Amino acid sequence: MYHSINKYSYTLDILHFIDVLILNESEAESLTGISVSNDIQAIQASAKLIDGGVGKVVLTFGNKGSLFTDSNGTVIHVLAFNVQAVDTTVAGDTFIGVLAATTGSNNITEETLRFASAAAAIKITRKGALESIPNKSEIEEFLIVTTSKK
Repeated sequence: MYHSINKYSYTLDILHFIDVLILNESEAESLTGISVSNDIQAIQASAKLIDGGVGKVVLTFGNKGSLFTDSNGTVIHVLAFNVQAVDTTVAGDTFIGVLAATTGSNNITEETLRFASAAAAIKITRKGALESIPNKSEIEEFLIVTTSKK
């Protein structure tokens, strides 16, 4: 799994070394040259990265959710949870860390994306950084409560 906060720290020529690449909208645009403002453009940007050798791509869109694609043509779009944001510090890091912990980087599913999205949603309702990241039981409870409200 690879993620970088510096858009200049990777180039297209290293993509074949990356199994899972996680980028936000602006990072994806910087790397591919494709504006990522809707699902079609996100899929196009992901396809360019996959054509360059990446096995799987996860694009994050903040309050609009995330999109997963792979070289088999799988596309999964998971919407973000509707919560009142207090502090978005480390929200992306929380998403990535939980996704990595729940997938082992090889089995990204709608369920693992929702779990990571739930973790980020909980995190942004709290002030702070590391101390505001939820644990597994908090994420599971959030998903139970959120699902039961539908």
